[in-house]
Amino acid sequence: MEKFNIQKKLSDNKETIDIVVSGDLSIKHSDFFFKELKEIKKVHKTYNILLMDIARIDIMCLQVLISFMIYLRNNDKEVNLKKELSEEMNQLLRNADMLSN
Repeated sequence: MEKFNIQKKLSDNKETIDIVVSGDLSIKHSDFFFKELKEIKKVHKTYNILLMDIARIDIMCLQVLISFMIYLRNNDKEVNLKKELSEEMNQLLRNADMLSN
């Protein structure tokens, strides 16, 4: 069974929410991310998606997160995806940043 955990932490300014994700991530979790982020989007303008202590991440799951990050940016939402990832995944994030700007 895959271990997966998500926590929401409100920052001091009450505008930004940190979504802290840990465990093993796979594409099976993408629907959960969409539901969580859509709910959060109703209330908060700025998000930090913090992928912390990730043992394993499915490349498809990362692509879903990147796609959603671009969607939020294109709809006047600010979102950051932060994690020490492999070089390949960092390149995907850089490409997503370039596409969204």
